[in-house]
Amino acid sequence: MTPRGLEWAQRLQALAQNGLTFVKDPFDQERYEAIRDIAAEMMATWCRDT
Repeated sequence: MTPRGLEWAQRLQALAQNGLTFVKDPFDQERYEAIRDIAAEMMATWCRDT
């Protein structure tokens, strides 16, 4: 992953965390958790590949 890809993953993680902070709907919570998990996988891949 490129440094730009890492930046995108960090932005996704921040958006997901912000959503989880204010979420009221359980379905939206699941979506934000999924986005957070995907971002974490992206960052783990970047760390492993560098």
